[in-house]
Amino acid sequence: MRDERARALWDEPAHAFAGVAAKLHAVLCMGNEDCPDDEFPWPQISAALRDVVAGTGDMWPET
Repeated sequence: MRDERARALWDEPAHAFAGVAAKLHAVLCMGNEDCPDDEFPWPQISAALRDVVAGTGDMWPET
């Protein structure tokens, strides 16, 4: 089930930063389940996700 959902996510092009963030988040979640460590590429992907989310701050206003 998880792999089917992931495949569907990867097959769908991201049309906004939110889509890119969703894909990066999915990679991180799957990676942490399969290989929970702090080695390459997990910290680097996490940093990229933080950059994308920070750059879209106006899309997700604080409540």
